[in-house]
Amino acid sequence: MPTDPTLIKAARALLGISQAELAEKANVGTRTLWKIEAGDRSISVENYDAVTRALEQAGIVFLGRTQTEGTGVRMTLELQSLKDGMTGKRSRTRGGRDQGTNGGTDDTPTNSI
Repeated sequence: MPTDPTLIKAARALLGISQAELAEKANVGTRTLWKIEAGDRSISVENYDAVTRALEQAGIVFLGRTQTEGTGVRMTLELQSLKDGMTGKRSRTRGGRDQGTNGGTDDTPTNSI
């Protein structure tokens, strides 16, 4: 299998979608997705790849193992920005200050002209 089954579940959780929603996006059965997330080795590579592709198209990046870190998942910057915008989270600059604020301790946005 190309990806650790636990990463499929983690990726789905990052997106905040149900098994039924991901199964529909991947054009596989909900039971098939359940089996994939449970680590069932009898699932076809084609179905596993369809789920992986659906997650990647939704903005998930699968991270491979390196010499110092294990496998994982993350969102693309585009998806993260979209989710932050929907939840009202602020982006941070390298200096740790909120972008779009007046530089004080509150989160009152500045008005630019």
